[in-house]
Amino acid sequence: MLYINKPIFIFTFLILPAICLGQSKMICDQAYDGETFYGTKTTNVKAVSQLPGKIQHNVNGYLKQALGSIYDSTHFSHGQIVNLRKNFKHDTAAYRREWVVPKYELHFLIHDMSLGIKNYYLQLNVDEFGQIISSNWPRRSFSNRQELSQFEEIEKLALKIAARKKFDTVGYTVALEYNNKLDRLCWCFYFNHELRAMYKSYDCILIDWGDHNVINDSMIREVSTEY
Repeated sequence: MLYINKPIFIFTFLILPAICLGQSKMICDQAYDGETFYGTKTTNVKAVSQLPGKIQHNVNGYLKQALGSIYDSTHFSHGQIVNLRKNFKHDTAAYRREWVVPKYELHFLIHDMSLGIKNYYLQLNVDEFGQIISSNWPRRSFSNRQELSQFEEIEKLALKIAARKKFDTVGYTVALEYNNKLDRLCWCFYFNHELRAMYKSYDCILIDWGDHNVINDSMIREVSTEY
């Protein structure tokens, strides 16, 4: 009996020298995000044109709705088609899964330096009818390039909060992350808290990219490292 584990995400934090606000660290440059292993052989997708017309229509419609004026800064990267019949043939305990296996897993690359985005991989999981199962870009409120271009104000706010809380602002890193629970995109600031041989910990400030609200300003995230 085959069970598929949830995808594992590995977060890598780089310690960089401090620089002034005139040289903002707010550049999203994600590494290639690969694909999910579903336990059976899948069909690689190299272009949206390989997909059925109905799927193309729904995927493009969703992207235009969610991205708005940012749609033109997006192009297809990679994807796969899952053989669901084969995948579930010997799995009679699908109820144990905590996520839905998609028919189509599609990855798009967003490049728009006016938004601080060098590389952001937008992943869409789509069912056989074209319904969007999941996405790491909100369906609403993050489609206006002009509004989102004010992102450097977020860095000023984060550093102001960090100084007030006496966080170590000498070395910090910034990442653009999707908050699945809130369905929002957040700029996440990681300030060095404690660096040891076995682990590193960070004071973290999360600020909503859309409305600039502070979501969290005290969380400590620990990252295990090899001894």
